[in-house]
Amino acid sequence: MSDDERIARIHSARTNAELDRALEGYLWRVFVTHLVLRLNRTFIAAMKTSQYYNALTAVRNAARGRGDRYQDVIQVVQPAADKQLALAAVVARSESVSPGSPD
Repeated sequence: MSDDERIARIHSARTNAELDRALEGYLWRVFVTHLVLRLNRTFIAAMKTSQYYNALTAVRNAARGRGDRYQDVIQVVQPAADKQLALAAVVARSESVSPGSPD
């Protein structure tokens, strides 16, 4: 799957499960493209546990001072982190309104 296809699937995800499916196999593709990220334990752990904001932070830290080296990874992980936060906000809002409340 191309990055553009993956990003489109991320944007269309309506649940965390759909978001995770959009990113299936991506970590291994990153390893093939960016050998140094194989050693980044924070990035690997975050991706394996679907903590996309933490993965984004890790890859941005790895990219610091290296120009556009990991821009292709950031371009995929950024929308995943944004989508995950948006999905969490929707869940939090729905849980804050209890059944029968005037809201």
